[in-house]
Amino acid sequence: MKEDWILKQQDQIASGCPFCIENGKVNILSETEGAYLVEALQGPGFYLIIPKQHIESLLDLPAYWQTCVADLLRHIPEIQAGKHFNLSYNQGHVAGQRVSHVHAWVIIRSDSEVEETRHLGLASLISNPNKQAANAP
Repeated sequence: MKEDWILKQQDQIASGCPFCIENGKVNILSETEGAYLVEALQGPGFYLIIPKQHIESLLDLPAYWQTCVADLLRHIPEIQAGKHFNLSYNQGHVAGQRVSHVHAWVIIRSDSEVEETRHLGLASLISNPNKQAANAP
C-alpha cells in the first residue's frame, strides 16, 4: 500500500547517498508524497525523478511509483510546453547506474538536434556511438 511505502521511507536512508533528501545534497524542483524531481548535473533538458525512499533496485519499487513519475513529469516546463522526451532507467553498474538509488532519467528532445539523431530513440543512439544527441531544449 502507498501508506506503508511512505512510512518505510524514514527507515531506509543510506548514509552518504547523494539522492537521499536527508543527506542534504538534493535541490528539489518539485515533489510528490513518494518522489521528487531534480535537474540533473548534465544541464538544461536533463532531469531525474527519484523515490524518497532509498531503493536500490527497480524490482523493489512499489506500484505507486508510476503515479509519482506521471505526476512529476507534468511539472517539467519543457513537457508542459509540448516537447518530446525520453524516460529511461539504468539498473546495475554494468547497465550504467552510477548511484545505487533508483532514479528515472528524463531527457528532453529537441527539433534542433542534429539530423542524424533526431527521431531516434535512446536504444538507437546507444547502439551507434558515432551519433550523439545535441540536446538543445
